[in-house]
Amino acid sequence: MKITHKILIGILFMVQFIYSPVAFCQLPFFKFIETEYNMHPNNILEINNSYYVSVGNNGRSGNQGYFTSIYKFSKNGDYFNKIDIDTLSFFSGFTILNDSELAMVGSIFNFQTDSFDLCYLKIDTNLQICLDKRYHCLNGGIGGSILKDNNLIFFIGLLSNSTNYSKFFAKFNLNGDTLATKITYYATYPWFESDILKNPENNHLYIFSSIVSETVDQIDTNLNEISTDVLNPVGNYILNNSCSVIKFTDSTYLLACNYIPIGSDPNYADIGVAEISLPANLINTYHYGAKADTSNHIADYRSIDYFTKNNIYVCGTSNFVSYIQSEPSWIYIISLDSNLNFKKQICFGGDRFYIPETIKATSDGGVVVAGYWSNLNDENSLNFFILKLDSTLTYNSINGVGLQPEIISVYPNPGNDKLFIEYKNNSTGFPIIDLFDMNGKFLLSKNLKEGINEINAGEFADGVYLYKINTGKSPVSGKWVKNGRSVK
Repeated sequence: MKITHKILIGILFMVQFIYSPVAFCQLPFFKFIETEYNMHPNNILEINNSYYVSVGNNGRSGNQGYFTSIYKFSKNGDYFNKIDIDTLSFFSGFTILNDSELAMVGSIFNFQTDSFDLCYLKIDTNLQICLDKRYHCLNGGIGGSILKDNNLIFFIGLLSNSTNYSKFFAKFNLNGDTLATKITYYATYPWFESDILKNPENNHLYIFSSIVSETVDQIDTNLNEISTDVLNPVGNYILNNSCSVIKFTDSTYLLACNYIPIGSDPNYADIGVAEISLPANLINTYHYGAKADTSNHIADYRSIDYFTKNNIYVCGTSNFVSYIQSEPSWIYIISLDSNLNFKKQICFGGDRFYIPETIKATSDGGVVVAGYWSNLNDENSLNFFILKLDSTLTYNSINGVGLQPEIISVYPNPGNDKLFIEYKNNSTGFPIIDLFDMNGKFLLSKNLKEGINEINAGEFADGVYLYKINTGKSPVSGKWVKNGRSVK
């Protein structure tokens, strides 16, 4: 869940709109929905045999041109249903209450008072609204993230009006009664991204957001502010634009973010993952490529999730310029093992502009990604896509979509005398893998062919090695651990 800088537009809303029917297909699936509105998927939830995707929309004519939709898909990609919630804010918090109910929190426009109300909605799994509670306590529109904690709902967001931005906190019971609300300082620069978690050790809430650096706000369950900390640079890199955080171990968390060399153009960012302890202590950082493609533009819009720790998924895009651009971009999905070692990457796109907004690791071991796309130089619409892959990140040219993915897999890791690199869909020339020791000493270089490639590591000592694969689209880097026989 997250707030993005699109929230600067202000307050956001909704009505009924025309959608393109989606046909049935087997897993994996890739579905496009094209409308006359600009669509921004925000969150994916999984309940029983269905996926629920919240989508912010704008572009409707009239005073209040924004609204939120919820789409329901089967696990095989069948489109079931959709509900539009009139004038509900663009980036509303969205969570599961139980096996039959969802909750959504945001701002909603009150036409009688010509202002905004705080809105708590309870929606059943058939997408029928069964509870709608509103509170006149806002001086602007809000969008944000939501956390369910036992019998409480916490909402954190950015409150914006024509002149100011504020941090807004709210606490509800599951029936939508407000137990507390709080508006904190007015910020001269708004949050870009945000996510929220609770630390069971002290029952405090931690809010991860990005202004010019990564900040962590700590508040108690009564919404009182305790501290604000900044994640400091690591080595020669800084972290920026975090948008999702997940619990990793009993005491550590994983933060997905941009990974930028200090002093360089931010357009040279990689997709990164930071391992942290609370409140803002960096333990380690990792970066996995998806750097600039055709024009050295930024790798952006990342998210992280896992269902089991042996399949941790990170998604992002590269070659991001702006929301309406003349150059194509690519979707990247990366799988990591429980030690955060790179396992596999799939990259596809290049035919239009893609932004994956949110990722959900699914109960079957796979992953669902939702985002938006547009044709190049199209100023009129951003359209919605949803993509489902299995745990092997298998992809074919499915559902009539002619995208040809680039797939890289490095295994086994840890390994013994052999290292295998699988490469599929050569479209930009054959890639090259370079191998180094942990001191940066160059060991070998090998051209990779289409298919499975083998490196003989029998003469290497046991230990950790670094590799970098240059594909012509995006570099892939990682660590490989050898635990076989050592050099005698």
